[in-house]
Amino acid sequence: MALDKAGLTTKLKQIFSNPKTTSNVDTIATELADAIDQYVKTGNAVGTDSRGDAHNLTIQ
Repeated sequence: MALDKAGLTTKLKQIFSNPKTTSNVDTIATELADAIDQYVKTGNAVGTDSRGDAHNLTIQ
């Protein structure tokens, strides 16, 4: 499954459009970290282990 780039873009626009985030580095940093964390968790890790067994894992 692909990462939800459109969702991240929307969330970043919301963060930067929020007037309370101007001149408040801590608030912006926290909101950005939360948005990126949520974005990364939209993906899945797919692979094969050393025995050749396929795995499809959810990032948590």
